[in-house]
Amino acid sequence: MEWEKKLTLLNCIISDLQIIHSKNISHRDLHSGNILLNNLHIAYIADLGLSVLADLGSKNEIYGVMPYLAPEVLYSKEYSMASDIYSFGIIAYEIVSGVLAFHDIPHDINLARKIHRGLRPSIPTRVPRLVADLIIKCWNADPDQRPSSKNIVDTLEVWNNEILNNEITEFISQIQEADRITYGNITSHFETHPEAFYVSRQIHSLNTTDFNKQSNHLDNREDNREDNREDSRSLLIIDLAQVSLDDIVENEKKGVILSGIHGNKAC
Repeated sequence: MEWEKKLTLLNCIISDLQIIHSKNISHRDLHSGNILLNNLHIAYIADLGLSVLADLGSKNEIYGVMPYLAPEVLYSKEYSMASDIYSFGIIAYEIVSGVLAFHDIPHDINLARKIHRGLRPSIPTRVPRLVADLIIKCWNADPDQRPSSKNIVDTLEVWNNEILNNEITEFISQIQEADRITYGNITSHFETHPEAFYVSRQIHSLNTTDFNKQSNHLDNREDNREDNREDSRSLLIIDLAQVSLDDIVENEKKGVILSGIHGNKAC
């Protein structure tokens, strides 16, 4: 995939995330399985079933795909807009590298501990340094040190303009070098470990005695999320670009689940 197309996909995803964050909402379950693609030209964030207002705090469980969960979420269930940025960083890694994060190892208690201690996917040397640096910033162990969705949108906009205007910049030079290195040398085939799970599931926090007692036993059930919920909250499809913050607050009080972002947009 050409770098221009990769940047377009990243811009689409982070633009959607900026819309979500502008309403003071955290997605809480952002992973590549929740990204809808249109012929690799346009991408949309979907499945906002776990999204809540950022200032309402976290719920009592961790639910998601382990490689995309920020270390603070794995330890103390602290979901936030910053933890969404960590998840975006993992998605960005997958787009630029062509492989799933931690695809070759079990997604178990050991991986959770390693992520909390600083383990991150290895970014290939063929990835332009400025892109790799942005991804690494998204993975910062300190949530306060991660860039905001707006910061990332602004950065990608600068890079896209440099491409469109055929400018000679450091970023363009890095892309050209990356294309030279990767030409004819990239394969999309990779083996996935049988215990690597890329569906959302309940995961025990590292900061609980139950997690330590259960050791490598994680709940691998792939039950439908709504079937497991004990409440009867309504399910809506909402265009977050149009809904007001007051509407979202009122819906949260009523227990409405936000599920989907479908608006007219040009990435």
